[in-house]
Amino acid sequence: MRPFQLLGFGVGLGLGLGLGRGFYAQAASAEAEARVSEILSKMQGDALAFRNEVERAHAGRCSAETLSACYMGSSSDCSSVFPGQVCMEPGEAVIAACAGSGDGSGDGACNALWDKTSTVVKIPSALASGRWGAPSDPEAIETVCYTRDLEPYLVEKYGEDELYWGRYGARPAWSYFGAHNGVFRQAPANHAEQCGLYDPRKRPWFVAASSGPKDVVLVIDTSGSMSEYGRIGLARDAAKTVVETLTVADRVAVVAFNGAAELLNIGGGVEGGLVRATQSNKDALVREIDRLEANGATNFHAAFDLTFASLERTIRQESSSGCNVAVLFLTDGEITEGQGPAEVIGLVNLQTERIRQAYGRTTYVFTYSLGFDADVDVPKRIACETGGLWAQVDDAVFGGDLIAAMAGYYKLFALGLGEGGNADFTAIVEPYQDFSTGKMATTVSAPVYDRTVSPPTLLGVVGIDTYMDALETVLGEDASSSSMLNRFVALSTARCPNLELTGCEVDALRFLGGGERAMCGSCGDGGESIANIVPQKCATASDLPRSLWANVDNEDKSYEERACCQLGGTEASDSCPVVGRNRVGAVLGGVFGGIVALICACLCCCTGKDGDNGEPMNQSNNNIGGAGAGAGAGAGSAGAYPVAQGTIVAQGTPVAQGTIVQGSGTAYDGMKIASAPPMSDVPGLVQN
Repeated sequence: MRPFQLLGFGVGLGLGLGLGRGFYAQAASAEAEARVSEILSKMQGDALAFRNEVERAHAGRCSAETLSACYMGSSSDCSSVFPGQVCMEPGEAVIAACAGSGDGSGDGACNALWDKTSTVVKIPSALASGRWGAPSDPEAIETVCYTRDLEPYLVEKYGEDELYWGRYGARPAWSYFGAHNGVFRQAPANHAEQCGLYDPRKRPWFVAASSGPKDVVLVIDTSGSMSEYGRIGLARDAAKTVVETLTVADRVAVVAFNGAAELLNIGGGVEGGLVRATQSNKDALVREIDRLEANGATNFHAAFDLTFASLERTIRQESSSGCNVAVLFLTDGEITEGQGPAEVIGLVNLQTERIRQAYGRTTYVFTYSLGFDADVDVPKRIACETGGLWAQVDDAVFGGDLIAAMAGYYKLFALGLGEGGNADFTAIVEPYQDFSTGKMATTVSAPVYDRTVSPPTLLGVVGIDTYMDALETVLGEDASSSSMLNRFVALSTARCPNLELTGCEVDALRFLGGGERAMCGSCGDGGESIANIVPQKCATASDLPRSLWANVDNEDKSYEERACCQLGGTEASDSCPVVGRNRVGAVLGGVFGGIVALICACLCCCTGKDGDNGEPMNQSNNNIGGAGAGAGAGAGSAGAYPVAQGTIVAQGTPVAQGTIVQGSGTAYDGMKIASAPPMSDVPGLVQN
């Protein structure tokens, strides 16, 4: 063969092989993408099927059968031994708190107990005012009862998912329902590492599914009066919680104002505008919020002027979510500088109408009066006269919960996701590191509705966790890669909530969030129209069971004592490695336990019995005897640390100094002095 022929042959062969490899690479890539699409579609379909099951269960919530089966029918994540608990295999998950290595790899001997044959109920400590740490609020009890009917479905689904994910060398993760009132039911059942801290309403998967993609601007009063009663700290904490609940489908900005207004600038977006709520941007905003201090005058007009300028700048640059806008306005006082209430209201109405006409976006303003002596007139007028919502929140020292009040904005947005083109809306969050296992995971979630009212009102959100290792295996791509993130953004921004609410419907939401005081009179005489959106209570509410937990055999035990087990075992083992025990914690726990025991002795002389059922007081999670044991054992074993001091009183008389502790790992973590605990006439009881 001649040289030029040889050269041509070589070039041709090289091109042919190169094109062939490119063709097969493209084919392989297309096949991988098709499989990922199939996996993501399954995740979305599973979430919607789960949603249907919850709505079915809710429809039967008032039946005598549901209420009867609810009596001692559920497991608590802090006090119950699960009926079918076994020690997790390392291939299923590794819980570092029990494995002892601290890096999630395990030491080959110990792991944590869980139960794939049952579900578990978790509730935030604010709800744990009933017997043995159960809720006492009727609606919360009702939620525990009707969600119990989900157990057979969730157990069967987990078994099916083990087969499905096994094809990709992966394992299924958790499935759960978080109710709008804070009740949370999960499968498989596992123990909480810190009791009473988890609130589903503060999690991104919940807010993403209940409100859809959105632009959020937090407007925070930093005037001098915000230094009173710790209000600036309350506002900082609430703002950080709202920021942390957002997802990559959202855009966010924070405006701080006193005599003038300032946009907290972290870069990463349109200059002077909103940024995408990625984890890195949220972390940067949280750091900036932490730096806010209280000083100066109060200028509402400057705050709203900068807010709408930032919104419009972002929208013009096509860098917004493309959906609805929530302005969350936090203040404790009257206008002391700049233009007055009429001009402020005129500005808000002018700018919201401009954004609607020019860009097709609906804007809602949510105002919050912070503090028992805060001005309520102007913030409420702003909300009422612009079609928004208002709430007054007490100071933190008097039990005010601004975080819960601010979460109300997603309940309004949820009304646009319950029917029509958004009836099957799902959201997916940016990959994150699972707290228990350390593995990368994501959550697909979907809103759940009470469809007996019109428009359908939010009951809560279902979520299904998925470990990222299956997607990584298929794609050969890191879970945190930009292309993976782009897939999730596309899935979460497919639809925008269509909010076409009447004045009566908005007023009904005001009633649901703050009672008659929060209403603006948009319905005239109010009766019928509001009744159409306010869910009806069960006629059998008085028959709700008061004992919910199947057992309380783990009451007062630390996490290690409840959950850590030897591989192959079915019970907690005291021979497993334990993380975090130290002598300081033991001393603190012993001291606090002794203090509470002293109070117990005092109170037992006065009462002796739990007034509502005649049972010994040490059988209740709301009494001093149980708390003393829990604080002494729990704080000592898990290394609790003191965060505050206070005087504990009984019958109006100081009897001892008590230490509020955190990090005890028991059902009594975060103990505080309460002036009027539920289910008791004795003041000063230490509660969870």
